Amino acid sequence: MNELGLAGAKRSRREEAASRWRRFWRRQFDDIATPAQVKFDVVFGIMLPVLCFIFDPVVFRGGLAGGGGLLAAYSLFAYGVSALEMTALGLWLVMGRRLGVWSSAAGGILLAGALFSFTIGLLILPLTLIGMLFIIGFPGLTPFFTTLVYLRSGLRAVRATRAELRPGTHAVGALALGTVFALGVPAALDWQVSRTVSESLAAALEGKELSWAQTQALKCVSPLTKVSFDPLALAYAREADPQRKAHLAQTYRQITGRDVEERLRILSD
Repeated sequence: MNELGLAGAKRSRREEAASRWRRFWRRQFDDIATPAQVKFDVVFGIMLPVLCFIFDPVVFRGGLAGGGGLLAAYSLFAYGVSALEMTALGLWLVMGRRLGVWSSAAGGILLAGALFSFTIGLLILPLTLIGMLFIIGFPGLTPFFTTLVYLRSGLRAVRATRAELRPGTHAVGALALGTVFALGVPAALDWQVSRTVSESLAAALEGKELSWAQTQALKCVSPLTKVSFDPLALAYAREADPQRKAHLAQTYRQITGRDVEERLRILSD
């Protein structure tokens, strides 16, 4: 009897714990957000992602030996997506159902953001796990918390307009619209900027004088594009004409803010 009683008590505790977990996750995706959830969403959906971008040492900026971050080639795209996601989240948290039919569009953008954040989290997970051994890797878990924020906010926004949309189709349509807008617009911007940078780089390699506006534009966007300015450094190394060599060195410094000789030493290591 005692053994049966102990087994029953253990089973009862397990069932109670499982029930608490079910209630916990059900609350996370209720139609109405609690004040604590709103605070969590602001912190992990806006504030911490911004801080991670600012103090990013290895993902989109920085990197080892001056080689750039792990995902530096996609930094402009990532910044663009994140800006749209934070804007959509802010609008939803402030306006809520007052967005009307636009709630579905905001929800779709947020659902696409959840997918994007989860993907980033997976890509940097090896670095995060290594960094956690030295206590500095915990910010790398931020994308997974951001995924939860965008997912539940997106579902709430989509459900807010389900009365006006045909049942069973609103979530799919909102996700499709959000994916096209949230990922397509930054991708188009990244492509256009990279194309412009490539054309300006080609002109500099041909020895053409870049205008002040072109130089300043390149200086601003060079850290954010997948275009490498190493061809300028390599052209400098091959150039025999002292005047043209000096021009290439000056152009490289104006665009990147770095010394061309220093970059050549890094490339030769």
